[in-house]
Amino acid sequence: MMNIKDTDDRYSAEMLFVVLVCRIYFHKASPEEFSEFLYHHKINWKQVGRIIKVHQVRPLVFKVLSTNPAKIDEGFLEELKNKCFRIASGNLHKLEVQNRLYQLIKTKGIPVLPYKGVILSHMLFGDFISRETSDIDLLIESEHFSQVMMLLIEEGYTTQYYNPDFEEQILKTSNELTFTRVRDGVQTKIEIHWELTNRMMDIPLPIGDIFKQKMTINLRGQETETIDNEMYLLMLMAHHGGNDVWRVLRHCLDISLFVEKYGKDIDWVRFHVLTQKYRIRKTTEIGFYICHQLFGTKIPELFKGEYPKAQMLIDNLLTYPPINRIKFTRENLKQHLFLRDSIWDKIRLIGSYIKTGFVPNIHDMEAVKVSKNCFFLYYFIKPYRLVFKR
Repeated sequence: MMNIKDTDDRYSAEMLFVVLVCRIYFHKASPEEFSEFLYHHKINWKQVGRIIKVHQVRPLVFKVLSTNPAKIDEGFLEELKNKCFRIASGNLHKLEVQNRLYQLIKTKGIPVLPYKGVILSHMLFGDFISRETSDIDLLIESEHFSQVMMLLIEEGYTTQYYNPDFEEQILKTSNELTFTRVRDGVQTKIEIHWELTNRMMDIPLPIGDIFKQKMTINLRGQETETIDNEMYLLMLMAHHGGNDVWRVLRHCLDISLFVEKYGKDIDWVRFHVLTQKYRIRKTTEIGFYICHQLFGTKIPELFKGEYPKAQMLIDNLLTYPPINRIKFTRENLKQHLFLRDSIWDKIRLIGSYIKTGFVPNIHDMEAVKVSKNCFFLYYFIKPYRLVFKR
């Protein structure tokens, strides 16, 4: 675990403050260390607010600060409390909607797995309000997409960019579609996923394998199927690392909390084999390494190693603002390549980037609408969109 005192000249006081707060949650730092840090550092509380918002860790930070309020700006703490109340209210609303949609889809005989979001909050914290969520994520198999879409439309949800003329192309080139509904002034966002990660990431973890490893949990009296623990951790590694390159603290906290709560139940030998099978071994090792450096998370023996070049990822993670989420950027590609298992995987990734740069997908349909007979125009629209409309 990195020494906070040794990083004073590397990262901002506000970012180190947030890391220290997370360590207190994991009992890896003491209230005395916290007080000493605040004594020696002047904190810009507005900047702390920006950091914890973009890293989506506000409820956890509030949990810690509300029990250690000494030397914390009162205005900042009051504002954070109000925001966390709104997050909690939003999460409970999402839980209610998720339970209703889950039952609706299941009654039609369609396999569906709610995941991430409030389910992950329940799994990691034992409640539905301690993990920030922005939407409801439902995992389906692509063959059921049209049925699920029609059910959502009947429920009053709309999707802005879907074009039925190009449904086959959308399913082949994309991994998700967002639906929204506004009712009583409240917007609800549903993301339907038929692939786990962006296809450009070339991570061979098929939906079929995920649906084979399910478990049932109780969500406020409703029995709900979701991904089982072992596959859930694999999914988090593929999504947070392989897809999102460990760019936000919430993703690292997910891993640390998961290992702390379920590590004893996981067959790490089998898990290691699966990371090799799905070509996310290095992503997983680096993820564990970052979590250990930040929060003192215990690394399973099979994933231990020294990764001096991983400092690049930690530096990017602890620099505000974090690297851009747009995948067609030099920084993103650099981190994606670093996290690949082999030279061949790096070549495959570059090929996938190039393919995505030429083949029309839903983002091109978002930019311009054309008729079914004019699909070929997207091959000319795409380079223009990538250059001028990013």
